[in-house]
Amino acid sequence: MARDDNLSSPDSLADAGIAKPSFNDPHSFDFRQSEQAGDRKISPNPLSTSQVPSPEPTHTIDSSGNAVSQDARLNRETLYHFLTSQAAVPPSFKLECYGSHTERLTRTVTHKSNGNTVKVEEPYYETEACYQTVTDFQFTIDLSPLFPPHPQMTAIWLAADSTPAYRGGASLEVDEKLPDIVFEKVECGGSCRRRKATAAEISQAEAHKSRLDALGLPRWTATAPPDMRRHYYRAAKDNGGIMDDSVVPSSLMTLRTWADEYCRSGKALKEFQFRKDVYGWDLADLRQKVCNTIRANYGREEEPRVDFVVEASRVTIQSDSRLSRMLANTWIYVLLWATLIYPLFIWPYRRLNGGKSQVAGSAFRPIRWKHLEDSYPGQTAEEYVAMHDHTPSLPESGRLRKTHDGVSELVNCSAEEWFTMWEETIATLVKDRHASRNPISSPLVSVRADKVMKGNS
Repeated sequence: MARDDNLSSPDSLADAGIAKPSFNDPHSFDFRQSEQAGDRKISPNPLSTSQVPSPEPTHTIDSSGNAVSQDARLNRETLYHFLTSQAAVPPSFKLECYGSHTERLTRTVTHKSNGNTVKVEEPYYETEACYQTVTDFQFTIDLSPLFPPHPQMTAIWLAADSTPAYRGGASLEVDEKLPDIVFEKVECGGSCRRRKATAAEISQAEAHKSRLDALGLPRWTATAPPDMRRHYYRAAKDNGGIMDDSVVPSSLMTLRTWADEYCRSGKALKEFQFRKDVYGWDLADLRQKVCNTIRANYGREEEPRVDFVVEASRVTIQSDSRLSRMLANTWIYVLLWATLIYPLFIWPYRRLNGGKSQVAGSAFRPIRWKHLEDSYPGQTAEEYVAMHDHTPSLPESGRLRKTHDGVSELVNCSAEEWFTMWEETIATLVKDRHASRNPISSPLVSVRADKVMKGNS
């Protein structure tokens, strides 16, 4: 029997259709990929820091937490290692809840007017109505501790060849595989031809993406054949979002070859965007549960606002040119639009001598640490593995850690588990009309502590 640790312990895909990642097991992901042709096996070991070239490329962080780099030292090898290192850094994931109502207030206003017979200004009074928005509650729950930077729980995805995506140009494109008898030089580094995506392909990909996001499915399932879609949606409920990836179309490209293609491009305004996504939860269902809890404790008819917010979810690589740096400056960008220089001159130039790549990203699943009841205080992970050496279902040592009570295992955290842990806290925050912009990372206990501190201040 295992005991659940605190779910919030800090220790503890282009736009649709993603080429499959491979797994050592359905619950264990890593961000290193094999470069063998046709092989997407994932190394069980994290990327060694000794493999990362020095010096580390410089980058800035924008207001949304996204990383942006225009470092001229980002050649093929440094770009690849920079992307793999950034891939292991999880995004920020928060739940924002807000409730308000409008009150009708009245006030007395004094006017002056002339009399009928004598022109004397006499004051008179009238009542005037005004409306004011009153905040009933406002709080943010930080879900980022559910996504600790752990290599075995991170997957790198690549856009499938048949998926409309930005592949270095100014429009959505797909890669078509060519027959073996065709021999020609092609852009995409393999036996395929790159063409502009049709409107039907784009529309279908967007429809898949929206449905997958709502169900919390990993984006590499978006290109499943029509006869397999029902299987994926059913498996999302039966297996917590873990899919059989054997039928997901793959890509002829790897992350390294995409990095090589970007560096070979001579376009002055080229851009490479690396996305970070979270998956594994049916966010639509979870949002409805949170709304029901709020309504049960709100006491008003107004509809609460409940939003899941993902920040620090993008890594952008831009060309090291003077024009690119100018366009990255918000004030210069606005000025160019105001003076019509951008739409008349820069936009056509960008269409001809620019392009972006949105073909890769990393995906994170909510995880938590679960205490192993058959461990004892002071026991290390290595000792626990040695003690259960002949157990078939023994977890990997990389997913174990030593704690005060013994040994804990890294496991997936379902939306139901998280909601059970936080339901009382959400209800308390609403009933107490809690209003603060400071994120809450622990349930109930810390909320009570905050109240005590405010009461003593």
